[in-house]
Amino acid sequence: MPEKIKYGLSNVHYAILKDETKLTYDTPKPIKGAVNLSLSAEAGDNTFYADNIPYFVSKTNNGFTGDLEIALIPDEFLIDVLGYVKSATTGLLIEPADVNPKAVALLFQFENDTNSRKVALYHVTIGRPAVNHATKTESIEPQTDTLPITAIPVISEGHTFTKGTVNKEDAGYEDFFKNVLIPTAEDFKEIEA
Repeated sequence: MPEKIKYGLSNVHYAILKDETKLTYDTPKPIKGAVNLSLSAEAGDNTFYADNIPYFVSKTNNGFTGDLEIALIPDEFLIDVLGYVKSATTGLLIEPADVNPKAVALLFQFENDTNSRKVALYHVTIGRPAVNHATKTESIEPQTDTLPITAIPVISEGHTFTKGTVNKEDAGYEDFFKNVLIPTAEDFKEIEA
């Protein structure tokens, strides 16, 4: 039966990119409280005109931009990725003004009516979150944190790619969040055929 719908974001993880040329990562760590992930495809169009018409059109994959909304950003994530520093004497969490965020792989899962899928974005940079707080009224309305993200293509073994996806029946599904699953040249053979 073909899939008809998708729903349910869960299991968001990040893995710090240790070596961009070899695509090696730290062990993935969870970010609890995923609310929403919204990504827009970034593409480049190049149109060459000849004979008074578009003669050749090429498209490029420039990755994705968007937002990751979570219930509350964990301190560990702020320290690991955004470069915050926690004072050993006072416990004060400090955001340095001159630190660049570390690139990460962003891993997550979503459901659909017949399957579950796990997705990896291989080179993600994460921007500073906005600060939002609201007063309590008759009821408590949870506030969320939103992180702006940019995912760009990476190159491994001569192939360029942006994301990878596994389904529940795929071999890489069970251990997906233990290590970042990197495509190999073997994985690209069917594309080249």
